Amino acid sequence: MVPTLTDDVLLTLFKRRRYLRYLLGDPKSKSELIDGTESACSTVDRTIRELESVGAVERTAAGYGATALGRLAYRELVQTRREFDGIIDCEDALRSGNNTDEFSTALFRDATVVRPTRSEPDAPLRRLCDCVRGADALEIMSPLLLDQSVRFYHEAVTTTCPRRSSSRRPA
Repeated sequence: MVPTLTDDVLLTLFKRRRYLRYLLGDPKSKSELIDGTESACSTVDRTIRELESVGAVERTAAGYGATALGRLAYRELVQTRREFDGIIDCEDALRSGNNTDEFSTALFRDATVVRPTRSEPDAPLRRLCDCVRGADALEIMSPLLLDQSVRFYHEAVTTTCPRRSSSRRPA
């Protein structure tokens, strides 16, 4: 596969994201960049050149700052990173054989993975119960379903959701 311009931009943004984040606010001078990022002058020079070459940073009279492209790309990079972190955290559940083609990566954004421990073997079930009790809607993925889970869901749904009347009055 031949790398594309988009690949080069993504790689540069990923490698230099710490500097781009620092430039999201007001423009900074080169000395502010060196001090604020605790980097060598040569590293800051190289970083500025790389970020300018992909259109993420520009020099203004006030110093260096992120461009609109740089701000948008950084925001997307952070969001994608959070989703990817969630996917990695959910590795056990993903191995369960579910059809992952049906999942949006947004499902994994800021995911909470609760694993049993020796001192709290029921920690995942207790966390799930807490979520169900306090939720209007809930998306979960679990590598297994225990009898206790099925009973809990049934009880939670039947006791917290109003029952529909089986008979209707004529209008």
